[in-house]
Amino acid sequence: MQMQNNTKQKLSEADSIRIVRHMIYDNPSSNRTEISRLVCEHFDFHNAKDKPQQSGCLKALRELENPEHFILPALCSISQHKAAPKRLDQAVPFPIDVPLKAGNIIGLKLVQVSSLEQIAIWNNS
Repeated sequence: MQMQNNTKQKLSEADSIRIVRHMIYDNPSSNRTEISRLVCEHFDFHNAKDKPQQSGCLKALRELENPEHFILPALCSISQHKAAPKRLDQAVPFPIDVPLKAGNIIGLKLVQVSSLEQIAIWNNS
């Protein structure tokens, strides 16, 4: 969440607004996602896996959009098709030697994900 706030804070600066406005103007056929990708590349908004933070960047752009700053490209039509849930080919086998209560599992503990290495392992993106 802190990265999201830093993204919005950076994009709300006067110079950043001017840069975003020029990106939109210079790429008239680009949609919102493409603009957010360009913005991420320009401002070096990347996550722990060095992937562009497009979702956070796009959210910040939407929140900052107004006629005095910039106007994002119109929304593309939203598909009404919902993805079907993924199903396995066969039933999941019954667990072997698993206690009935989670509290009875030996060595079970919660670990707060805090390092970049742990974030890269446990946060799929």
